[in-house]
Amino acid sequence: MADKYWWPSGGTGSSTGNWNSTTNWSSSSASYVSTTAPTSTDNANFGSYSGASAFTVTVSNLIATCADLIINNSNMTWAGLSGTAGITISGGVTITAFASRTFNGTITFSTANSVVLNFGSMTFSSSSFTFSGGGTWTLGSALTTASAITLISGTLDTSPIGNYSLTASSLNLGAGTKTLNLNASTVTLSGATPISFATNATGFTLNAGTSQITCSNLNAAFAGGGFTFYNVNFTTTSLASYNITGTNTFNNFSVAARSIVGVSFVLFGANQTINGTLTVPAPTTAGSSRYHLRSSTYGVPITLTGNTASLTDVDFRDITHSGTTWTGTRLGDAGGNSGITFATPKDVFWNLAGSQNWNANGWATTPSGTPATTNFPLPQDTAYFSDINPAPGSIVTLNVSYNLPAIDFFYIGRSNALTFATGTISPYAYGSITLSSAITLTGTGIITWGHRSGTKTITSAGRTWTQSFAFSNKTATVLFGDAFTATGASGITHTHGTLDAQTYNVTCVTFTTSALNTRTLGLGSGTWTITGSGASAWSALTSSGLTLVPGTSTISMTSASAKTFIGGAKTYYNLNQGGAGALTIQSNNTFNNITNSVQPTTVTFTASSTNTFANFSLMGTAGNLVTINSSTAGTLANIVKTGDVVSTVDYVSIRDSSATPSTLTWYAGAHSTNVSNNSGWIFSAVPILTQNYGNFLLFFG
Repeated sequence: MADKYWWPSGGTGSSTGNWNSTTNWSSSSASYVSTTAPTSTDNANFGSYSGASAFTVTVSNLIATCADLIINNSNMTWAGLSGTAGITISGGVTITAFASRTFNGTITFSTANSVVLNFGSMTFSSSSFTFSGGGTWTLGSALTTASAITLISGTLDTSPIGNYSLTASSLNLGAGTKTLNLNASTVTLSGATPISFATNATGFTLNAGTSQITCSNLNAAFAGGGFTFYNVNFTTTSLASYNITGTNTFNNFSVAARSIVGVSFVLFGANQTINGTLTVPAPTTAGSSRYHLRSSTYGVPITLTGNTASLTDVDFRDITHSGTTWTGTRLGDAGGNSGITFATPKDVFWNLAGSQNWNANGWATTPSGTPATTNFPLPQDTAYFSDINPAPGSIVTLNVSYNLPAIDFFYIGRSNALTFATGTISPYAYGSITLSSAITLTGTGIITWGHRSGTKTITSAGRTWTQSFAFSNKTATVLFGDAFTATGASGITHTHGTLDAQTYNVTCVTFTTSALNTRTLGLGSGTWTITGSGASAWSALTSSGLTLVPGTSTISMTSASAKTFIGGAKTYYNLNQGGAGALTIQSNNTFNNITNSVQPTTVTFTASSTNTFANFSLMGTAGNLVTINSSTAGTLANIVKTGDVVSTVDYVSIRDSSATPSTLTWYAGAHSTNVSNNSGWIFSAVPILTQNYGNFLLFFG
């Protein structure tokens, strides 16, 4: 191994130049003896001999190499060109003095030896660090970069004596045998994936010691890989969403106290063990500044094991706590939890004048009481609006996606006009909602019902919801308490629990109940009006977990554009083609009747499908035929009739339709058109049947 020294050019010229200069490297520190740039077995030295005035050494678009890197010249600037500029260091680093550092290339450490890395006061703004080769790198100073640190093979040690800090965007792993010793160091990570230990975890050993890992990104995804950490803290005080994956173990796990109102989320993708304390500290504003700790998969609980917690203003969902029961202040129950003592359900009343946000200090414990932030409604509470406040014409704006309580806008018959605005917010609702005829609704987000037990009712009082709706109420029930109309673009989605229309009409843009989850849909005895178009205007595509109770309902597809009814091979009552746009019926379904309320129009059955009807009542008029066809020309679609002869079909145009049974059943009417490739249809009117009873001749028409 040789030492090479950076000198002024030719011993007398400029010290500024490229790393691969042929006139700046010397084999001697006492005098200039020309030599080539360092290789992986040569130490690169920048000392007093390198120049007495300011100079710059630039790593060009080539990968520089050296064994040890030694910088001790306060006149030196270490620079780099953009692109592929980088350096591979096969030894250690000793940086004592320098002027500045603008080099931001990749720094690769590759050695099989044990070396010390002492960066002095030098920090890196965007250099990524990679460690490979199987050696041991022990920090002799803090290592600070705004980019990633990747450990491929070997041991990176923060020093059990110095406990030097690591600052980076993230800690990553490569494929190899590697060990990270954190000792009692502080690790500060700013990236969106601060810990990425799930990828290339094979061969990795983490010795967390008594270290502190601090994650500052407000959307941090902590991929712990199932390893054991010591203290981990998330420091964002504004709105944040943290995602914890891997079955990890912690000593202490904490988040920062919130400084603004709203909801921050901590999502757990697997069970966690917290041997010390889980800490969610009190926020600046009590009540409305909340954390929501939940499983990352709705309805699939994760277990948090540990005995000690300090919790304030936290909602939980799908969290099973194992250990001494957790208690806290204003803990909200969003369902699916155990091992946690939640706040007793309370009634709160809005008593704040004028138009306000939902999280304003407007909640009191009586209709005319004094509001307090600590009265903020939790998921298990009931919130009331009376005529006392706000004044007529006011707006209450849901400005954050809170876990909503039961809401009653009709307390003691509220008659003053009030607008409930949700903007683009998409909250979860956990109780019944009762509107007054004086309420106006605005907003374009999705309101999701998420309660887990009992029955909740939506009473609309003739008002139109502008939002979309999702029903994910697990094993619980949501009832429509009167006619329900929602004009939100995403329509209604039903994925869990029971949704029952009872005797009421339902109007929405689209309806989707395509899921694997166990659920029950009661269509009731009213009319479901689907105003939307497209390939899934009504979709029960994945219907294996669906129990559908058709009642005596009618589903009317009213869009003037093409739309599809995906029945999921279920039994329905009446289906109506209520719009000029073609209606495609997909799946092998069963109906009481099919009708139309517009003509001309088209009803298309998916090729090779079989749909069964007790009645078949498609009817056009002169010059306005109803087209009945298959989705694929030349391929039959099958329709099966149960019961009496078809007597309500006429003015239809039929193509690629197989109708069974074929004997005296399927009469297409005298004014219908046999286009092509049909079977079982009789293209004439239903004949007048006669039967002779003794001396009487009876005519039936």
